Amino acid sequence: RAEDIVLVGQGGARVNAIPRQIARIFEMKTDTLPPLVLMSFTANDFCNPKIFTDPMERLKRYFDVSLQESFDKAERYMIAHPKGTRFVVLAPLDVANILTNEDVLQQTVQFEGLGKISCGQVRRGDTRKTFLSRQMTDSLQTACKAVLQTKPTDTDRLDRIRLIQSEFNEIWKKHIRVLNEKYNSKNIQFEYVESTRDMKFAKGDVANDCFHPGVNGHAKVADHVLKTVFGK
Repeated sequence: RAEDIVLVGQGGARVNAIPRQIARIFEMKTDTLPPLVLMSFTANDFCNPKIFTDPMERLKRYFDVSLQESFDKAERYMIAHPKGTRFVVLAPLDVANILTNEDVLQQTVQFEGLGKISCGQVRRGDTRKTFLSRQMTDSLQTACKAVLQTKPTDTDRLDRIRLIQSEFNEIWKKHIRVLNEKYNSKNIQFEYVESTRDMKFAKGDVANDCFHPGVNGHAKVADHVLKTVFGK
């Protein structure tokens, strides 16, 4: 039921926000976690352009430590619901695919100062034509420079993003195994839904920034979770 859902995530968060977000659950005056916690993070942990120059081992170590410290800080909130608590962690969507997907690039959006344009124009940066469109372009691209300043033809940057996502995916899986070993006896289960990495968006699935899921995109993710996790 809608009244049983609590949204504790906030935009722009990295995995180091996990303890703060879990803490918000208890602002609902509950003594335990709910039976189900859905968790999803995608690109914010590799928004810094240094991902293209820093050694991969350093980036992996940063992410590994961030997850470790986050769940260590969240330990005080790991109080299972009487029926048990299930954490379902959705693997991040394939960022490089969203940036290069021809169906998505053909989607048209309303862009401030330009009217209707294609997502391909947005991704290529063909939007700096008026004062308002330049302001909007800067606002969009600086939100996550490493990703949103990457064009569909930037092969090397796209390969690096793919590699980072693949390495971070393995780190997530390692931590899920460790968390299950730690909390199984406390009636808390962690599940990693790796198949969300393979989801492909189509024309009409992204929001007006041509990157984040729109209404249709979120519906696709929800349907995937219902089928994959709950068998519905």
